[in-house]
Amino acid sequence: DSYRGNARFVLLYDPEGQPAWDGTIRIVAYANAPVESDMGGDPLLGEVSWTWLAESLEARGAEYHNLTGTVTRNYNETFTGMHTDSTIDLEVRASWSPDHADVSAHLDAWADFAASVCGLSPDGVAALPRSSGAL
Repeated sequence: DSYRGNARFVLLYDPEGQPAWDGTIRIVAYANAPVESDMGGDPLLGEVSWTWLAESLEARGAEYHNLTGTVTRNYNETFTGMHTDSTIDLEVRASWSPDHADVSAHLDAWADFAASVCGLSPDGVAALPRSSGAL
């Protein structure tokens, strides 16, 4: 029950540059996390998740270009005898080229994004307790 997901951040460097990167540095990132079934069934989940990434980069001042990637929902059913468990996972694969050699803001932005995907609250934000009574 405590598994929240996983994320990877890979920094590629080619001093000669790569035409597809439009630069000498490319960041390749991956995140995967389980989501609740009502959220997993939302047709806008992919678009919203992608927006979280762009917003995280902008919030940290991580200037970039050539942002590309995919958002995938995986529906898994596990059969163990007569019992069936199902889960929905969100998977984000992204790559982009930083505009500057200092990529620390990009790593911070990716950490923010990964925390969002994994359902962790941003710094300084707390979840309100659910009310047990009617308003």
